[in-house]
Amino acid sequence: MDIKTILIVDDEELNFHYIELILRKFGYSLLHAKDGFQAVKLYKEIIDIDLILMDLMMPGMDGLEATRLILQMNPTIPIIAITAYTTEGSIKSAKQIGCVEVIAKPFNKDHLISRVQHYLSTKRS
Repeated sequence: MDIKTILIVDDEELNFHYIELILRKFGYSLLHAKDGFQAVKLYKEIIDIDLILMDLMMPGMDGLEATRLILQMNPTIPIIAITAYTTEGSIKSAKQIGCVEVIAKPFNKDHLISRVQHYLSTKRS
């Protein structure tokens, strides 16, 4: 069985642990990066990441810049932005930079699960 790897990028430990709690029961391999710098570094080092859940507002390198750099390495990796900042401008920026979807915090856990499963089951071209 092919175990899918998800990189969760969030500077808040509680947010990471909540997402981990939701997704753990599906048997995914879950990685955590606390900021954009760490996310880019992990993505370079671990080539078998299947999906990224990216917080947009983080200290240091934000999620938009990290997304841009990761998509330069692999334009087909699905990146779902998860953010509390859901103004029309921030959603537009996330989609323009290459996020496949934007999920607002606080999010519905069933919605998160369905979107993760959707993007893990489809390939971007």
